[in-house]
Amino acid sequence: MYDLFLQSFKVNFDNIYRKLENAVAICPEELWAKKAGGFIFWQQLYHAFAIIDFFILAPGGQAHQALFDADVYRLLREERHAPDKAKILEVATVMKAAVHAYCDAMTPEKLAARNENRSQRFGREISNGEALMLLIGHGMYHIGACDAVFREHGIQGLM
Repeated sequence: MYDLFLQSFKVNFDNIYRKLENAVAICPEELWAKKAGGFIFWQQLYHAFAIIDFFILAPGGQAHQALFDADVYRLLREERHAPDKAKILEVATVMKAAVHAYCDAMTPEKLAARNENRSQRFGREISNGEALMLLIGHGMYHIGACDAVFREHGIQGLM
């Protein structure tokens, strides 16, 4: 059963994050650094990829990327210096590989074990398996947010 869960997770994760990579690729330059939907557009996409560490790293673990500090990728501070799309896609590649490595190292016991970062953040017990499910939901949220911004700007959506 746990193999089926991880296999299904990877398929859905890859599909979701491929759509987010597509959002990077199709975003017009005039929208890239514009605040839309409550966030600077590129920063929301960066967040969707960089925040993955909060789902898979143990507290104090070494971050998989360091393009900007945590306040930027946690959307606590706006960063007006917009990186080019290639930099965000590099972050996406690194983070997707980190998730796959995390899944490949998973065992049934690890899947059921407490996820420290998510448990602390939510103030309740979260297993590593539930954290992976939450990661899917997080990615879907950002697809919807980006889709809405694109449609508002006359661009075919991501869905």
